[in-house]
Amino acid sequence: MMIALALIGLWIDMCYIEPNLLIEKKVTVEDKERGKGAEELKIVHFTDTHLGPDYTLQELEKLVSKINRNKPDLVVFTGDLMDHPGQYPYKDKIGEVLSQIESTYGKFAVWGNHDHGGAGVRYFEDIMEASEFTLLQNESTTIQTESGKYVNIMGIDDALLGQVDYAKTFQGVDSSHYGIILMHEPDLVIQADSKYYDLVLTGHSHGGQVQLPFVGPLYTPGLAEIYTHGLYELGDKKHLYVNGGIGTTKMEIRLFNPPQIAILQVRIH
Repeated sequence: MMIALALIGLWIDMCYIEPNLLIEKKVTVEDKERGKGAEELKIVHFTDTHLGPDYTLQELEKLVSKINRNKPDLVVFTGDLMDHPGQYPYKDKIGEVLSQIESTYGKFAVWGNHDHGGAGVRYFEDIMEASEFTLLQNESTTIQTESGKYVNIMGIDDALLGQVDYAKTFQGVDSSHYGIILMHEPDLVIQADSKYYDLVLTGHSHGGQVQLPFVGPLYTPGLAEIYTHGLYELGDKKHLYVNGGIGTTKMEIRLFNPPQIAILQVRIH
């Protein structure tokens, strides 16, 4: 009887409670050698909203409010805006909502596989422009902080339905500056030249949607099988953060892995 009740409780949590939660995951990206002269940058990272019947515009509005309450220096989105873009009826409303996100040094985004597929390629670029996000597709840009430090922000195209071009992305990038790469699929980091980046931010995995204690994600999609969830130290003071995302796809379930936005405190040299 107790086992049956526990299973029912898990089912209720997995199907009806946890998918509707939204936590703020505080992440400190620390490099002890960057003490004196280092500057803190607050980055809000969100990903995989999968707008559709299971994640509504009203929920997106709440997300925007939560982001703004954190007063970010930088906001980044790493793909998969709509679950089935061609079928989503409120495409013209998304830009109005996301344009309300406030950030000191700008808002940046990259393509996910759902942004290319399901007719998403027809809409994603226009929506990002209306949202006042800079969409980086195998390209880079540089921001300058108030203290005069430079940060390179590089965006890699989606690998499943797009076309990844590292040479084009890194062309003209000054590797002496702090570097942030945005990409949808985390396992792509293996192919990226580490001299150009200090931090890589990704999505795609959803953290598996379902995790088990001491086991981790039960399943993650292709190109999110090596790096599945959370913060990884890649060696030589490089870090990768795999965000568990906000929405769901295929099945509206989450267990021991609530939807999240990441609040990253990063020290830049």
